[in-house]
This record gives sequence, structure tokens and C-alpha cells, in this order.
Amino acid sequence: MNIKRLLIGYTRITRPSTSISTILTSITATVANGDPLNHVDIITLSLLYIGVYLSHSAVNIFNDYFDYRSGLDLYTLKTSFSGGSKTIVNGIVSDREALYMGLVTIVLAGIIGLYLASSRGFLVLVLMIIGAAIILGYTSIFTKIGLGEISVYLKGVLVSIGSYYVVYQTIDPISYLIGSLFGSTSLTTLFINSLPDSEIDKLFGRKNLAISVREDKIWLIYLILLLIVSTHILIINLLIKEFITYIFLVPWSIAIFIAITNSLYLRKILFIKYMYYEKI
Repeated sequence: MNIKRLLIGYTRITRPSTSISTILTSITATVANGDPLNHVDIITLSLLYIGVYLSHSAVNIFNDYFDYRSGLDLYTLKTSFSGGSKTIVNGIVSDREALYMGLVTIVLAGIIGLYLASSRGFLVLVLMIIGAAIILGYTSIFTKIGLGEISVYLKGVLVSIGSYYVVYQTIDPISYLIGSLFGSTSLTTLFINSLPDSEIDKLFGRKNLAISVREDKIWLIYLILLLIVSTHILIINLLIKEFITYIFLVPWSIAIFIAITNSLYLRKILFIKYMYYEKI
């Protein structure tokens, strides 16, 4: 067994860069009412963030595993938009090794979740069980029945509500709004990432927004999703009074503005392509 190869494989298949949104969801929720260390100790807070990261990593691992086992990953081309790490396809790790990585990762996240449930409340356990169902069922079930986008959205909501509850021991509407913001952002990202693979996804029985939308309307759906995200940011900025929360929301606002600009560019490209096909 090559430990170095497995470490490289684990890093690639978990795609740490994709966890930024999930980690930001948790952090933003925990600072929504001020300094979280006034409510919880540093060990518990650190375990919360680690558990959230491991949960997101497990999603990526199982996504690659099930896509490889179904044969889908063998046909999709790697682009700057398409998801997946191609770690198994490229032979860096085997499908069995990927499965073990996913199981170990979700078990570690589960252990942390059980600790947080025992120390911070039963609701953590309930949210953890729902989250585990989303992790395990996302690729194998939800993407095949048209619930992929909804499950991604719910993941953001669950992370935010759970993180907020661990720190403040209550559920507040702001925790839902924060989760809805990041969930909507993840949904938008998933929509764009699904576009290059829509034909292959359809061939393998997947049902998602990218498949159901006409090509000339893609830019419009993208713009609507971005406006939904922008509305969330505006509402949250009006409701939250803690300065530290703005540290996480201001960069997000700038990113959304850039994304909307890119959406208008996307409209131009797709409109020209659609009109060209119509003439043919």
C-alpha cells in the first residue's frame, strides 16, 4: 500500500477548494450573533468546523465513487465547469479505496456529530441523520429523481441551522436565511457545473435543471438564481447587526456581482449559438 499515493488521491477526490462555501456557511452562522467563543469553547467550535468539512468531503468522495461505478465518469470530459475529480478514472485510487475513504470520512464526521449531540443537544443528532441521508443518497438516488438541486440547497440550510444551534442553543430565522443563501449559491454552482455533462447525464438517467431547461433559456435561469442569491445577501445585511458577519458577506457580495456580469456574457454566447442552430 502506497501511503503517499493514497494521501494524494484523498486530497484530489475530496476537492478541498469546493468546501469553501460549506465552511463559510458554518462560520457565518456561528458568528451571526457575535463572538461564538462567548457561548461555546474553542474545542467544540473547532470540532464543529472539522465535522462540517468532513461531511462535505464525504459528499465529493461518494459522488466520484457512484459516478465511476455507474460508468458515467468514463464518458464525461473534464472541463473548467464540470464536476468530479477523475481521481478513480485516472487510476490514482481504485474504486474500492475510494469507497473506504468515503466510509471512513463519514464515520469520522458521525463521531464528531455524536459528540456534539451529547454535549449541545438532541437536535444536532436529528440534523446529522438528515445530513447523512443526503450525503449517501445524493448521487445514487436524488440526482435520478430530480431532487439533486433541492438536496444541495437543503445541505446548506442544515449546515447553517446546525452550526447556529451548536453555538447558541436555539434556532433563529437568521440561521435559515444564512443557510438559504449558501444553499442557493451551491444550487447555482451545481446548475452551471451540470451544463457540460447534460447529455451524458440524460443518457445515464439523471434528472436535473440543466437537462430540463432549453439551451437558449440557460442564461435566464442562471440570472434568476443569481438574483435570488443577491436578494438573500441584501436581507441578511439588513437583519444582521454584528460587524464580524460582514467580513464573510462582503466578499460574497462582490463575487455575486462578478457572477451576474458573467451571466450577461453567457447570454450573448448562448444566444448566438442558439440562433446559429436555428438557421441550420
